[in-house]
Amino acid sequence: MRPILPFTNHPLANCYKKGGAALGFVVKLLPSAEQFTISSAAEVPNRLNMWRAAARERWGSDFKWITMVGDISNMYDEMDPDMAVSAMRSALLKAPEWAKRRVLDRVNMSRGGSDVRAGAAMTDYRVTMEFDSLLEMCAYDCYHCYYYFRGKVNRRKFGVPMGGFMSPAMAIIMCAMVETQMLVTAPNDMVGGVMRYMDDVLGIVAVSNAAEETEIRAWFAEVASGYPKPLILNVEPEADRLRFLELEVLVADCDIYCGIFNTQADALRSGKLALQRVPDALSGSLGPVKKALVIGFIHRAIDGASDDLMILRALLEYRGELLRAGWGTAWLSTGLWTVVAGEKMTSEDTKRMLTLLGKVL
Repeated sequence: MRPILPFTNHPLANCYKKGGAALGFVVKLLPSAEQFTISSAAEVPNRLNMWRAAARERWGSDFKWITMVGDISNMYDEMDPDMAVSAMRSALLKAPEWAKRRVLDRVNMSRGGSDVRAGAAMTDYRVTMEFDSLLEMCAYDCYHCYYYFRGKVNRRKFGVPMGGFMSPAMAIIMCAMVETQMLVTAPNDMVGGVMRYMDDVLGIVAVSNAAEETEIRAWFAEVASGYPKPLILNVEPEADRLRFLELEVLVADCDIYCGIFNTQADALRSGKLALQRVPDALSGSLGPVKKALVIGFIHRAIDGASDDLMILRALLEYRGELLRAGWGTAWLSTGLWTVVAGEKMTSEDTKRMLTLLGKVL
């Protein structure tokens, strides 16, 4: 069984919440060049565009992409608690280096556990948390997690507690500290890299000859088997269309693109059952709710797209989804105008968005 335990009623909930905020501060310090962690899907198109430009500058069009996508199974509930605590210790020791400070052994935050800053609190309205105490909290959380089930009190003997306030950051940091060792064996002058959001992993590297391809595939194999047991990176078969988070990554010779993956549009193209995701036009949903849904999607489509063509594809697919639910095109046009008006854009950006607007409508 896989117990998921909400810590909202835990006797130490307030302490653990502050511990989670402190660990979240450490997660933000993780250097992107030394491990695989990304903080959001919006980082994916930026890195893909950067890698594509670097590959074109180096080889022109005489190269191809080697890809790897998968997910880490047994995350949280089967992570070795000893290794998790050891990774927290290593990360806290390296925090001053990552923050470019001579000393960093504590953080301070509001009493509610927000607005975390480096150093000790300077006012009575903020709380200081020392890294030594934070490490003790991590160890206590891993080794003293009890839950009540079917009339009995059980203790988790393995894994980082699912539902804990500190567990997500502990999982991220543990994987990141393992990945620093993986990058030691990475090929020199590699164009591309690996990204991981929690337990989802995407690797894309450019190669120009058979020797480089063999080297990269061997390194990908090391990455796939490099997470500590019983964590397992389940790698999917290599393909030119990859699913990663809410995005679809397309590989075409020496080009790579990504954009929002629309499950309904994909189901219709493949002749499968297309499940309606937006509320029906006659569902009684309030206008502000509908507008928020549309604007939220537009922002995600822009943030997750590698270029204007992928933005246009996402908007056209979403337009079809709205029409199938009985919505009018005015909802999408109003949302697009709202986004264009609310963004700080250059004249060129505005011209691009207005061009997209005309094509969608």
